Amino acid sequence: MIKELIDSGKIGNLQYIYSNRLNLGQVRTEENVFWSFAPHDISILQFLTESFPVDINTMGGAFLQDDIHDSTITFLSYPNNIKAHIYLSWLHPFKEHRIVIIGSKGMISFEDSLDSKPLKFYDKKFIRNKNNFEKIDGKIEKIDYEESAPLEEELKYFVNNLDEGDFKISNGENGLEVIRMMFPSEIIVNDSAIVPDNVNIIPLFTSSNQSTSMEEFFNLSPDPNANPSFRQLHESGKTAR
Repeated sequence: MIKELIDSGKIGNLQYIYSNRLNLGQVRTEENVFWSFAPHDISILQFLTESFPVDINTMGGAFLQDDIHDSTITFLSYPNNIKAHIYLSWLHPFKEHRIVIIGSKGMISFEDSLDSKPLKFYDKKFIRNKNNFEKIDGKIEKIDYEESAPLEEELKYFVNNLDEGDFKISNGENGLEVIRMMFPSEIIVNDSAIVPDNVNIIPLFTSSNQSTSMEEFFNLSPDPNANPSFRQLHESGKTAR
């Protein structure tokens, strides 16, 4: 529904998106909060923007365990001057799963952490008159939508498209795209094939081996012929790591 509202032009030109995924726990010991939570939000951003960011900048803090970050903020810049940030934390006094989309003609919010899960459109914007800005603080409209369990819908979509293999909304390429955005936030990239040359990556934190930190060449190709790690999966007793 949010994508439909954006595509319909209801909010005008897409300008800014932010996603907060916050709660008190559950604390992990094998990965940090970025690897635990960020894939969900990154996939949402990729779906809404239909583009790959040109700049990714992540910072975070480790407080409960050495080198395993409890809170992170990731700033992303997309083509056409679209900006976004993702705020993640399992060290937070209350639960908040919220996404806000800002456009040139209006704004949208979705509160997944509330029981009613409200989706709202805000008739709020600024109109520039030479050097002055007129604030339009209009009405708030609640958008009705068909509520369903996201995971159930994902499974239905997967099963219904198995025969033809026509996965247009979400497929393996989308998953790989998310991983390509996840890895550079924690590693020193030595392979330009992983991220396009025009993407500026600034890894601002490096975590322990337990939170999947890497500082070496790695191959993300899912093709066993191109990736020796995946070829090992066909050998008895071997795993790729």
